[in-house]
Amino acid sequence: MTRHSRAHRRTATLSMWRYTPVLNVCVQLLLSCLLGLIAAVTGVVKPKDRAALQLFVFHFSLPLLVLRGVVTRVDFYDQTLYPFVAIFLVLRALALLVSLVVVSVQTASCGNTRVHPVQDNARHDEEPTHTKYSKICEIWLGLSWMSTVVIGLPVLTAALRDETLAVKFSLQAAISSFIFQLPGVLVLLETHAEKTNETQSRNSREGKNVLRRVCIRLARNPVLWAIVCGIVLSMTHTGTWFNTTRTFQFLINTAQSFGQCVTPIGMFVTGAWIGHRKFPGNTDRVETRSLSRGDGPLFEQGPDSESGPSSETHTSRGTNISIIRVVSIAAVLLGKILVLPFIALWLARILNLSKDETYAATLVASLPVSVAGVVVTERHGAPSALVAAQVMCGIALLLPTTLVWCVVLDV
Repeated sequence: MTRHSRAHRRTATLSMWRYTPVLNVCVQLLLSCLLGLIAAVTGVVKPKDRAALQLFVFHFSLPLLVLRGVVTRVDFYDQTLYPFVAIFLVLRALALLVSLVVVSVQTASCGNTRVHPVQDNARHDEEPTHTKYSKICEIWLGLSWMSTVVIGLPVLTAALRDETLAVKFSLQAAISSFIFQLPGVLVLLETHAEKTNETQSRNSREGKNVLRRVCIRLARNPVLWAIVCGIVLSMTHTGTWFNTTRTFQFLINTAQSFGQCVTPIGMFVTGAWIGHRKFPGNTDRVETRSLSRGDGPLFEQGPDSESGPSSETHTSRGTNISIIRVVSIAAVLLGKILVLPFIALWLARILNLSKDETYAATLVASLPVSVAGVVVTERHGAPSALVAAQVMCGIALLLPTTLVWCVVLDV
């Protein structure tokens, strides 16, 4: 057998492999992310450019994709819709429960719940203040804030080999995020902002209710409006009329063209965000400051010290905190890519969902955390290190995680 024929045979074998489309899509997503990272590191894309691209995705492209998908792909009179959405509501509720338990145990063991004023966020060597609300939010986002559309849509399209089903399932999973988790996250973050400003001078927050601020933020969320409008148009069958009437076909086509930009630009922005992210150059100093102040990252809170410990003690404690950080990140990551997908698979089989629905629920549950989780926490002056780590680790493990779960689902 010649070298050419052997190479041709290997190529033919690869093309017939069941998971080749999934492999290709994952590599494509990673390459898009890598291009964004390179553009940020080389200075081609600056933070303000990334912010503009991010604004385009989350205020125009993604809402139009969601609106078109909900109108034309999601049937709210189909009774199979609600068990699928219920799976993700249960997953997010379980993640919230785990977050509450972990932070409660930590607070009880440390015995220090004092809140410290927020430090100047312009100083990159300082970390934002932790409260129990921000810690709950960090773990909750790290466990269950999956990228259902930007990454979920192309992955499901490749796995199910049906774009219509992929759009339907990815948007159904996203619905639970916007009707349950997003409001809960905003309540936690607004409460965190309220607590961290209690010891500061009176400011514009005085007299404002947390719930009111949450409602204002939700009212300004274009994706949430797209879901609400899509539900109304779908349930009144107005969207179907728009979709089938040639006179208004330009509306559907416009939404479709904008929606096609979501994944490539979203992954490019994610890579640029990784490239622009500030990593502390002296972790021992930062971590030791957090320890002595009693408001460090997850599992670090402890009582304040009356007298400053020696530099050797600082270094030792800083090293211990670094180890605890790594363990915390690994624990949340394993919960995200192993435990939650297994629970989704178990629930899908209990509810007797179809094979495609089971496939979609499990794969979406294993997807990386969306970078939007980091953005929303940082806008409220809350720590985002744990969520950021989940975003980066999840993207790095996207290919093996997706392939492994595809193999498991086919067994």
